[in-house]
Amino acid sequence: MEPHPYILVIDDCTEIANLICAVLTYTGYSVCLDSTDVRALPSLAAQPPALCLVDLRIPGMHGLEVIEHLRTRGLALAPLVGMTTSSEDAKRARAAGVTCLDKPFYLEELLACVARYVLPQLQQVSIGGSMSTGRAAVPLSKHG
Repeated sequence: MEPHPYILVIDDCTEIANLICAVLTYTGYSVCLDSTDVRALPSLAAQPPALCLVDLRIPGMHGLEVIEHLRTRGLALAPLVGMTTSSEDAKRARAAGVTCLDKPFYLEELLACVARYVLPQLQQVSIGGSMSTGRAAVPLSKHG
């Protein structure tokens, strides 16, 4: 049986990381949170995430350094989405082919970005008959 796809969230800001995880979990996704030093992550090659949401300003590393480090830890094929307040980091990451969410972002933007990468993988697993997406509707408003 193929493992359930999960989303890896890496952000050193505990409040942001916990909010992202809460929203994604409530929406029906499996989430793994790491708010520590990205360099301490074990190799992810054995079970890579369906998506990695990563803050591009991790203490001691930033921008493309974070992306390159994750790619050497087994994430070469997993989609990486950078999250940043730095327009320069976002510009460099986009030039390197990395999708970025500019902080602050609306929860609708986060969910749309996650769905773009994860839902096709969930549908592939579901077609094989081993699982369903289990997604729930989440009423979110840009104005609230």
